[in-house]
Amino acid sequence: MFEDVIIFCLESGYEVWNLIVNYVYLQLGQSPDTFAGGSLWSIIAGVLPIFAGVAGTLYAFMVLLGFFKEITDARQVQVWDYVKIFAKAAIGNVLILNFSNIALQLFRSGGALIGLVGTPQALHTSLSDATREAISDTGWGWQILLILLAVVMLVVMVVTAFGLLFVLYERFIKLVLIVPLGIFACACLPMGMNITGQYFKNLISLILEGVVIVLALMLAAALANSGFSVADGLTENAMLQAVGRMFEACFMMIMTLGIVKGAQNITVRSLGFSL
Repeated sequence: MFEDVIIFCLESGYEVWNLIVNYVYLQLGQSPDTFAGGSLWSIIAGVLPIFAGVAGTLYAFMVLLGFFKEITDARQVQVWDYVKIFAKAAIGNVLILNFSNIALQLFRSGGALIGLVGTPQALHTSLSDATREAISDTGWGWQILLILLAVVMLVVMVVTAFGLLFVLYERFIKLVLIVPLGIFACACLPMGMNITGQYFKNLISLILEGVVIVLALMLAAALANSGFSVADGLTENAMLQAVGRMFEACFMMIMTLGIVKGAQNITVRSLGFSL
């Protein structure tokens, strides 16, 4: 009887984890204009013309500043300097006018990459047979303690799973929020400032963050399903085996949540970005 309660708690925790992980994976493959029925993107799309109008004035000001910056000393001005001025102005103008479409294409490319990298099956985890056997071999007296541990594990699994939802929603809100600001970043390009480059670095790191999240979930699932445990070979005691494996499963989910929350930092450091 006690064994059934323990198994039920653990399986319920895994079921909630798998359900939310699968949902997170499916949503990460979406673009902000389709996430949540496009409700977030519709708000931003409504204010983009306002940002574009203000950015147009900023852009004209930056073109003048960039022009005077390049020709401060007329004796050193060469044809290439004029080419750079007009090239930056032209590129900045194109980016401002088409930034919404450019951002959406980048978002969709990131979503397509996520779909190619992972599959729902690769994210599935379950209670291992070794853990079931260890629980079954434990005496009924110790199983009472294991029930308490299983309840704690159930709570931890549910909390960490909902932590993944928090990361998911936070990521999409950040993606949508930085789109209007990108118009201002592009308006600074004629001045030769590094603002535009820094903005696109941040944008790319946010897009690739979804890929890192999926990879982290896949690696965690593969390690959890491998049956590997530090308790193997260290003790033959069924109680210690069961406790060790249960704690490892709990630790694995907490560690996965930590890696997922720091996915953008991993991307930034790996690509050498300095945000």
